[in-house]
Amino acid sequence: GGGRTAFGGALPLVSLLLKCVVMTTSAVIVTSAGSKGPVCTVHEGAPAFAIAGKAPHKASGLTFCQEYKASTCCDKASTDAVRRVVYNMQANQVSGKCRDAWTALECSICDPRAGVLPRTPVCASTCDALYASCADEYFSEDAMNIMTPCRPSDTICTKLSEWIGGGAEMCAAAGYEIVPAAAAAGGWCFEGGSDRTTTAGDPPKDPKSAKDPKTKDASKDSKSKDSKSKDAKDSKKAKKAKKGAKGASGGKEEDAEEFKRAQVWITRLYILGSIGLVGHLGLKMLGRYLKSSNSGAARNAAKLAAENRARRVNDNTNHYL
Repeated sequence: GGGRTAFGGALPLVSLLLKCVVMTTSAVIVTSAGSKGPVCTVHEGAPAFAIAGKAPHKASGLTFCQEYKASTCCDKASTDAVRRVVYNMQANQVSGKCRDAWTALECSICDPRAGVLPRTPVCASTCDALYASCADEYFSEDAMNIMTPCRPSDTICTKLSEWIGGGAEMCAAAGYEIVPAAAAAGGWCFEGGSDRTTTAGDPPKDPKSAKDPKTKDASKDSKSKDSKSKDAKDSKKAKKAKKGAKGASGGKEEDAEEFKRAQVWITRLYILGSIGLVGHLGLKMLGRYLKSSNSGAARNAAKLAAENRARRVNDNTNHYL
């Protein structure tokens, strides 16, 4: 009877300990999930990311879109696909203005903010500017009916201005999500732009070339040499400054990523330590409770036995009297 009573009294304590363990474990799961953040997501019509399901990180082996290598979802396959599009535009002699703008759009998938979304959101103003740059160029559709610059293998290509009437329609046909100006203020959308220099296309026009050839003399050649020397020095300085800025930016992002990982592991260790402490204290309290309950039951049993013996002695004495 005493053992059953002690066990029955211990049930609420055991239930409380189990609840504490469950709640603490849930906290670990929620903390881990919350610290994970956005992860790389497959884009329709694009090669699947090798790190799909994981957070964007520093990448190596990119064959294009190098400006995003510090933090991106892209890999070699992703950038190879962009590179093919750019090659097709160069092969079809697309103007440098259109090619550079469209290349920036193609590389937007490597932006870490775009890689974690099913489709890249593009600002409506960017779509309009891109349409203006490429209105006279030719486009076609790929196997998934997504609009793309005309390829050498295409038999039918159509001028953009004759096929599509505006920037929003063009971006939608190319597989992008259009973000109106009003919505763009409340969230991120790709605004275009790239630090990639033109590799082919229309040569820059020199206003001086319109002058009469007779005015070109030895003094111009001398100025040209000085100008080239100065431009070469300025170019070296600019490249060095740009390289240093990129290195500093990449280092800061790496430090932030490492700090974030350290925070996650410290939080997990802290919570797991709390679980162990709660379990240890609970077991200790349960042992003390059971021990005290068992000794109380033993005392009650001894008292009851003594009373029974005294009762039997009294009964025997009364019998002889």
